Amino acid sequence: MKLTKRQKEFVSAVVKGASNKEIARSLSVCEGTVKMTLHLMYERFGVRNRMELAMKYVEHHRNSE
Repeated sequence: MKLTKRQKEFVSAVVKGASNKEIARSLSVCEGTVKMTLHLMYERFGVRNRMELAMKYVEHHRNSE
């Protein structure tokens, strides 16, 4: 799972359970940017929602340790 530094910030926030509004506020972007970024990541990694994205991210990092 190859991610840019910025994408890692988005996914890390999702893993922590942050809402789109909270992610937007913490990363100084608009909520629409969060929605679009996550949507593009869902497509790229073949997942349907934020829970699947978070699980895939955590599983990948668990296996790479």
